[in-house]
Amino acid sequence: MILVCSALAPGSLGACAERARVPAECPTAPRRRDSGPRSIPFAGGDPAARGWVKVDDLLWIEEVHAERFRRGEILLDGRYVPFAASDAARKSPEGGYVLRTDHLLLRTNVTFARARDLADEGERHIRQVLAAFGDELDHRMPEDPLRVVVAARRSEFAALLARAIPAAVDWNAFYEPSKGTVYAADEPPATSGLPLVADLRHEMTHAILDLGRPEALRAQMYGRPHFWIWEGLALWTEGLGDAKGVHTGAARFDRFRRRAQWGDVVPLAELFALRQDAFLGRHYDETAAFMAWLMTVDGGTRRAGALALLAKVMDGAGETGDFERLVGLSSDDAERRWKSTGYAAAADAPSSGSGGTK
Repeated sequence: MILVCSALAPGSLGACAERARVPAECPTAPRRRDSGPRSIPFAGGDPAARGWVKVDDLLWIEEVHAERFRRGEILLDGRYVPFAASDAARKSPEGGYVLRTDHLLLRTNVTFARARDLADEGERHIRQVLAAFGDELDHRMPEDPLRVVVAARRSEFAALLARAIPAAVDWNAFYEPSKGTVYAADEPPATSGLPLVADLRHEMTHAILDLGRPEALRAQMYGRPHFWIWEGLALWTEGLGDAKGVHTGAARFDRFRRRAQWGDVVPLAELFALRQDAFLGRHYDETAAFMAWLMTVDGGTRRAGALALLAKVMDGAGETGDFERLVGLSSDDAERRWKSTGYAAAADAPSSGSGGTK
């Protein structure tokens, strides 16, 4: 794989095989795997057979460019330039840097140093999600690398969002299933919002779960009961990998606690019945707090049932009574117990010790 700064036109992924020499990476979504080992050493085939080498502990590059890369130079429109000079060149998110790790393909127009940090975060998150839930959810690393596009500027992200979602939505990141691609903005919104890392973790979790199982009737889950759990696990992983006592998605818990003080809490029975088209920002915040409680309550013994519920929902088969049947609590019992803790959540969020913001 070569790291390039090619002058691709916005949205011209069809040209990528020629310009960046990235095989099997254009329009079709990454291939799913529904059998075989959970993890594969490298997504997308043997890198050595393509003439790629690993130049550090993270990035793969075509061998012909490796030595220049080690000197701090990168290919820009057919000539080698220092990283700083490449950073200064105008480029689109999809036509900028191309960073390839073992299981991730990142396209972005942020600075190269920032891009490498994001690629490192993305690769680690893929491994952490698989380690945390692979066995319980019976999902596998997709055959091809996960694709992520990060726009340096919000105006660029807004264009990507409008291209994918015809309706007017105010999102900071999203996963587009038809392309198997996560999109996010590095520039923070003018008001509120989470750090980019939280957005990437959230949406990459959706991508990993979506592409690591048979497609079957999964699309039905968006209009059936318990859609909340699909978002719930992604919300929970916004803190996956954080240091103990730290949570990258902490702003969600703060917002929910403020609403809870006003009594502005949706009853769980109502939350469980919401379909995707009725799921609003306040529901995301409440789901994040509830999911953090659910994953650890009773010494973590409810976690298996929660993940069994998610597996059923992802198969498009969620039913109204499934929470009580699989988790072992009625919605009323869960709400009463959760409320008795003062809606505690953040202290129980995942960490290395234990997307999309919409």
